[in-house]
Amino acid sequence: MFTVCKTYDIPFLPWASVTLFWTAAMCALLALFNTCAYIHHFTRFSGELFGLLIAILFLQQAVKGLMSEFQPPGAIAGHRRAEVDLDEPSNEPSWLLFNGAFALFLACGLLGTSLASVTARGWNLFNGFVRRIIADYGTALCVLMWTLVSLAPRNSPEGVPRRLVIANTFEGSENYSILSRAHELEGWHIAAAMVPGFIIAVLFFFDHNVSSQLAQEGLFLKKPSAYHWDFMLLAIMTAICGALGLPPVNGVIPQASIKQKLFQFLFYHKI
Repeated sequence: MFTVCKTYDIPFLPWASVTLFWTAAMCALLALFNTCAYIHHFTRFSGELFGLLIAILFLQQAVKGLMSEFQPPGAIAGHRRAEVDLDEPSNEPSWLLFNGAFALFLACGLLGTSLASVTARGWNLFNGFVRRIIADYGTALCVLMWTLVSLAPRNSPEGVPRRLVIANTFEGSENYSILSRAHELEGWHIAAAMVPGFIIAVLFFFDHNVSSQLAQEGLFLKKPSAYHWDFMLLAIMTAICGALGLPPVNGVIPQASIKQKLFQFLFYHKI
């Protein structure tokens, strides 16, 4: 979308906002016509293929991220940007090696302990309640634990280990008043936004339903009305994001265990 805007001289943020309004409208129509009920036409192969796609994308980003930890900030494809100060202690080869190796250690530790926590129900340690808590929420607990481990290094230069810098979301941003810039768009800009809006709506439909099918398996032979309301909620959330100039959100992957139990209750009681 950003490339299209640069090519055709379209204001990106207002156009992205209009795109989300189109997406929200399409998702709302899909929910109103109960299209989620047709998920049974998707085979298990489609779901597994979608899961494989998600796994590969995340794996690719993880590998790229770990490789970047061995390079100075701003280095791209072996070429350093002009603003990179090589005289900074944190950009010295030895500290870059430590930063990358420590990042690799944290990543492998998080992956290993998270995978181990999934098997907690079969452990001989602790009682059944504690094992269930570890199995259900072990990944979140492991993220917290390894975040604390990342604070262990001492007497290292500033910026080692390198940390994500997060700006204050509620200060200095013009995105929240994006609707005031709607006049910058021409009529054909608004009409053209239907194309990416349709693509995002299809992605949301596939993502929402196939992911739910993978999480619930046999329960999706017949879908109660709660699933259509859930998709309508996604439409409302997308419209809010468009009004605030935020990227679209879709929190259906992975399905929370509490939400799964709620859906099972709704299914069996025909609510």
